[in-house]
Amino acid sequence: MDRQIEFEGTFNFRDIGGYETAGGGTVRWRRVFRSGALDLLTEADQLRFRDEFGIATVIDLRHPDETEMYGPPRTQLAGTAVTLCDASLMSAADTYAAHVVTVNELYGPEQTTEKYGYLMTTGSAEIVRAFELFADESAQTFVVHCTAGKDRTGIVIALLLELLGVEREQIAAEYELSNTAVPQLAAYIEAKGRTPEMPRDEWLARMATPAKRMVDLLALVERDHGSARDFLRASGVSDASLDRIVELLVE
Repeated sequence: MDRQIEFEGTFNFRDIGGYETAGGGTVRWRRVFRSGALDLLTEADQLRFRDEFGIATVIDLRHPDETEMYGPPRTQLAGTAVTLCDASLMSAADTYAAHVVTVNELYGPEQTTEKYGYLMTTGSAEIVRAFELFADESAQTFVVHCTAGKDRTGIVIALLLELLGVEREQIAAEYELSNTAVPQLAAYIEAKGRTPEMPRDEWLARMATPAKRMVDLLALVERDHGSARDFLRASGVSDASLDRIVELLVE
């Protein structure tokens, strides 16, 4: 079954199914997808989302300011309403620009494991909302996205895959697949007129998704929380919901 799927109006779209789990199972195909921004989906794309893949729930991890900068949340597909979960991992109490300034002051301008850990803290309540939806069979099938579909989306998908029992190295390899979408991401941002003021080569390099960053994040989760399950439980996801997610998404 195809993992990476091409569309006319989005990028970095893939299925997280098919990975082996520690209990001898496999993550179910065609239940959870991850993606970049969805505002430019063509009518043909929307029909495929709805009819070919059965997407019923959109988990949008963007900050409210990003919906102004890049495009509104996806609330329908080809005229059919979908469930929208607005779940910004950045605090909506701050502007998007203020968040960027804060994390850069704390951790420097490069994308780092520590920045991901910071987002897990500021976005823990929204992560809980997303995982409670994962436990709802009637909400399937899901697409989880942010603007790039790599950093915030990568965090949520990594927590989900670890909960399901996928090995850390495999989760990191899955995260690294987003490197293939960097040229499309750059084109999307440039088309929106938001190119950063730095050399293009440096900009592209900063958007890379090295597997080691995700390995380090999962090590950070283990050090600070014990496991993804422990983090999710401490954040507010019930054990019943965590068990139900595994039941629904592993075969």
